Amino acid sequence: MKRAIIPLGGIRVVKAGLEAYGYQLDRQTEEIFTKYRKTHNDGVFDVYTRSVRLARLSGIFTGLPDAYGRGRIVGDYRRVALYGVDRLIDDKKTQQESLELEAMDEATIRLREELSEQIRALFELKEMAASYGFDIGRPAANAREAVQWVYFGYLGAVKEQNGAAMSLRRVSTFLDIYSVFQVYEVGTRGPVPCPYGGDRAICGILHKPGIRCMISEKASNVILASAKNKKILPVYESK
Repeated sequence: MKRAIIPLGGIRVVKAGLEAYGYQLDRQTEEIFTKYRKTHNDGVFDVYTRSVRLARLSGIFTGLPDAYGRGRIVGDYRRVALYGVDRLIDDKKTQQESLELEAMDEATIRLREELSEQIRALFELKEMAASYGFDIGRPAANAREAVQWVYFGYLGAVKEQNGAAMSLRRVSTFLDIYSVFQVYEVGTRGPVPCPYGGDRAICGILHKPGIRCMISEKASNVILASAKNKKILPVYESK
């Protein structure tokens, strides 16, 4: 079995992991990430104050970001299904155009560079999904596509960030809206009954103590308004 190394997190962590299994780090790789490329760990230690270094050494502080590499990444992958990648790209381009200013300070230059990287990443995400036979440029049209689109967003992030400490976050309410309206065929058989036993079509009221219907009235109104066209609109309403 072949395993990957992630030297950007810290070359010493990589060396220790390899040695634990009886392997030695390639000399050229070690030289690159020691002399020419600054790792995450190097940057963290550069900003540690003397008191933090001492507290770390004595064991007062544990779980500091030098050994772990970074904190947990929690992305909003619902946006891929809700808007489609094409609209996300257009939005990023609009943001970038708004930064065509006469005075280009450091913050503006950095943000324009980051937006360019985000646009390229969205194109790569769309290309990855296309290799599986899916067009995520458009919004998800049904429950199955909503699940698939959200997963593609998460998959792209995992491929980019090696999957460590990455969360899908709570997407059940978001996906439930697609599922409920697809199952009950909005616009063809009248109001959709609340799947949790409520007497209103789509409510948001408390049916049982502490349990709120996951489908809100606002989400209902938006989707029911589109039912005339026999089309399900992707809607998200947090509770």
